[in-house]
Amino acid sequence: MLDPGYFRESIGLAYKPSEIFQARVGAAMKQTVSRDFTSRTDDPETEKIEKLHNELGADSVLDFNYKISENSLIKSKVELFSNLKAFDQIDVIWDTDLTAKITQYIGFNFNVKLVYDRDISTMRQLKQIMGIGLSYAFL
Repeated sequence: MLDPGYFRESIGLAYKPSEIFQARVGAAMKQTVSRDFTSRTDDPETEKIEKLHNELGADSVLDFNYKISENSLIKSKVELFSNLKAFDQIDVIWDTDLTAKITQYIGFNFNVKLVYDRDISTMRQLKQIMGIGLSYAFL
């Protein structure tokens, strides 16, 4: 189960000058839902413990997909959200993935994800994953 769970809806404009790059911007709503971790959803100014936190704001998404060679690809996606009440505090999710087929049987993957959401933590969160895999088709 997602706890906390994050949802975002937006309406706006998209710009796609090529197959490599796409940008979207618009008005958005963001929800944080939690059953057990209500510190992320509760309003401290009320007595009742809220399990749903709604935010209105602006949203922007940048997508970059580039085929480096026949056997390698880089994908990067930056998601930005700014709450109307604190427009100077921007939530960031930046996910970059590099995949490559080294040989017929060996593949490589490297992923970096940066998350900054002031509602969750005042510190940036960074995740890095590197993987090497074997693949073989029996049929």
